[in-house]
Amino acid sequence: MAPGVGVTLVGATYSVYVRIALMALAEKGVAYTLLPVDIFARSDETEAYLGLNPFGKIPTLKHGDFVLYETQAITRYVDEAFGGPALQPSDPRARARMAQVMGVIDSFAYRTLVWDIYVAHTAREKGEGGEHEERIGAALPLATTCLVELDRILDGKPFFGGASPSLADLHAAPVFGYFGTVPEAETLLSGFPGLQAWWTTISARDSWRAATEPAAT
Repeated sequence: MAPGVGVTLVGATYSVYVRIALMALAEKGVAYTLLPVDIFARSDETEAYLGLNPFGKIPTLKHGDFVLYETQAITRYVDEAFGGPALQPSDPRARARMAQVMGVIDSFAYRTLVWDIYVAHTAREKGEGGEHEERIGAALPLATTCLVELDRILDGKPFFGGASPSLADLHAAPVFGYFGTVPEAETLLSGFPGLQAWWTTISARDSWRAATEPAAT
């Protein structure tokens, strides 16, 4: 990092995508400031945030006068702009697999495992709204497909990147962090010991603790 040039991550720590970025910063050993903004709370703060990201999504990274949003862009920048262990494989096929996992998470697993199952389960537990069982039930076939494919790509390795974590592992971890807390996850994951072992390994890393306990960073 250039002397005197600070790194700020803007977003809320409950966000899957903020946690992905926090894990990348932690894995690279980058010092940063976390600037909280809750996009679900209408306020002057959230209106001002649109000046950083007109789409209103989190997170946004600020590195000096450089402003960047979109999590995949942020984590690639963090990996390439700072020292520390590489988080992207150099082999073209391994790098493509990394990108494939990140795409599966963004296109399918995040919505299905987090919103359609975890969020519906949370609302069910709180007695909020209705039709939660139907929503969860409808999500299970796609959830199963996601787990089958992620397990196939993992192929018994400790990480999606092989022997060491890559951006793919950081992209997947916060999704499983939420999904793994619901009762449906225990049943679904019982058939995927490789994914269970992966989760045990990734969730034991300091970067996971930094993302879920950001006050300690």
